[in-house]
Amino acid sequence: KLVNEYPEFTFSLNGGIGTLEDAKRELDDCPGLAGIMIGRAWTSDPWSFAMTDEIIYGEDESSSTLMKPWNRLELLQEYSEHADSEEETYDPLKIRQFITKAVCGLFTGEPNAKKYRIALDDIGGMPKKLAKEGK
Repeated sequence: KLVNEYPEFTFSLNGGIGTLEDAKRELDDCPGLAGIMIGRAWTSDPWSFAMTDEIIYGEDESSSTLMKPWNRLELLQEYSEHADSEEETYDPLKIRQFITKAVCGLFTGEPNAKKYRIALDDIGGMPKKLAKEGK
C-alpha cells in the first residue's frame, strides 16, 4: 500500500521472510518493492537460497553471468579461497571464527550436520588455541 501511495520513496521489505518462495510471492504481489532483505532465514539455512536467481529473477543457468557452485563441496572450496585471502589481510586470531560462522548452517537438516558444525567450531577456535600454546 505504501509503495503505491508514495512512489517518490524507495521501499524494501525487511523481516518475516523465511523462504525464497515467500520473497517471490511478496515481489509478485507488490512489484514496486525495491527489494527484500532476508537475514535469519538465510543464516540458518543458506543452501536453501542457492536457487535465488532462478526463483526470483527467472534466470536459468545459461542466462546467468555468475559461476554458481553445483554442490556444497564446490561452494566450500570457493569459500575457502575467500577465507584464505581474508586471513592474509586480517589477523586470523580475530577473524577465523567470523569466517567459519558464515558457513555454519550450510548443512542444516542434513545427516551429520552436527558433526560439521563441531568441526567448524574446532577450526574457528584453532588460532586462539595455538596462540595459547605459544605456536
